[in-house]
Amino acid sequence: MTDSADGADRRRWRTSPVPVVILALLGIITMVGGLAFDALRTARERDIAVASQSRSYEIIIAANELLAALENAETGQRGYLLTGDAQFRVPYDYGRRAVPELLGKLESLTTPHASHERPIGEIAKLIDDRFMRLQQGVDLVDNGDQAGAIALVKSGKGLETMNAIRARFASLKVIEAQSLQKRADAAASAAETASQSLYGVIAVGVAMLLVAALLTTAAIRSAIDQRVAMIAARGMVRAPRPAPPGSAGSTVIRAKAGTD
Repeated sequence: MTDSADGADRRRWRTSPVPVVILALLGIITMVGGLAFDALRTARERDIAVASQSRSYEIIIAANELLAALENAETGQRGYLLTGDAQFRVPYDYGRRAVPELLGKLESLTTPHASHERPIGEIAKLIDDRFMRLQQGVDLVDNGDQAGAIALVKSGKGLETMNAIRARFASLKVIEAQSLQKRADAAASAAETASQSLYGVIAVGVAMLLVAALLTTAAIRSAIDQRVAMIAARGMVRAPRPAPPGSAGSTVIRAKAGTD
């Protein structure tokens, strides 16, 4: 009795739509979840890439502003040395005030990154040395020694320092360019990995839907077979087939008819 009940339960489970619905829902949930996860990860990686690129561009802009302020100060100092006119000294005085602020801005942008520590430190020392020499020339002119100030410029020490500063700025820009390229490569690799993962999730979801479709087909066929068997069984009970001629049943019928 128990075996018969278990068999009936298994047949009802095979023909029930419950497993089909469960598999279909799992397939849909898998695909939708995979798409949502991929979208969130892509958005997060895009935000990180945008933030990193923005920081790199800020560093490059700050470096250009600092170098421009330093060159303007140098130009103003030379004009003052040649003419003695205080009006030419204005860019120099402005540069002396602006350069420390711009250098602090550049240092704050590059502080979290060890790769920038050396070039920024070297730039700061060279800038201090350059302004020391610039101020020496200004002091000579203020004291009436214009010839001594011009001789200081001709010594080439200031030009050597400025060339070293420009080289450090160029090195800083190369570091940022390399950093941008690395981040771009990493983003491309992450996007490729995410795409492969997404394809795998979609494949699993499609496989689940296909299994659900196969189970649906099998359930429909089983239900049809059971219905046909049920109809056939009912037909056999209601209308039994007549006995063929020559059988015992047929002889009894004919004998009964003759007696009547």
